[in-house]
Amino acid sequence: MTNRPLIETSDTNQIVVLDATIRNLKIKTAACKRIVKELHSVEKEVEREAAKTADMKEKGANPYDLKQQVNFIYI
Repeated sequence: MTNRPLIETSDTNQIVVLDATIRNLKIKTAACKRIVKELHSVEKEVEREAAKTADMKEKGANPYDLKQQVNFIYI
């Protein structure tokens, strides 16, 4: 089973162009999936660091340490 499109033509150039287009779409789709995965990872990290900052505030941590923690989240 091949990944060729269902369009049958006698011109092989059209088939090659369609194969190249499909290949490019697959590459771009994979890139988008990686970006979405990275975005979710960064969102989880921000949530963890925000929780850590809130915990530091509750425990009355040093103001300098709190400022550094906040800067770490937003950089």
